[in-house]
Amino acid sequence: MAVVTVSLSKIVLDRLNALKKEGESISDVIMRLTGDMQKTSKENIRSFEGILDESEKWDEVEKMLYATRLISRE
Repeated sequence: MAVVTVSLSKIVLDRLNALKKEGESISDVIMRLTGDMQKTSKENIRSFEGILDESEKWDEVEKMLYATRLISRE
């Protein structure tokens, strides 16, 4: 695999370092966070399927969406 040099701001580097798991390099972190970039948008969206099923959080989100729609109709 080819190696390239990339410039990152200190803030970005600090954030990536904070996300590192034991034994991971910065490249490993970026690969983990970006996932499989070959997947289509539909495949990526499907990874969220069911995440809010039977969740109290979903009730809150639904109420917020409903309220937002009412406000936008005014």
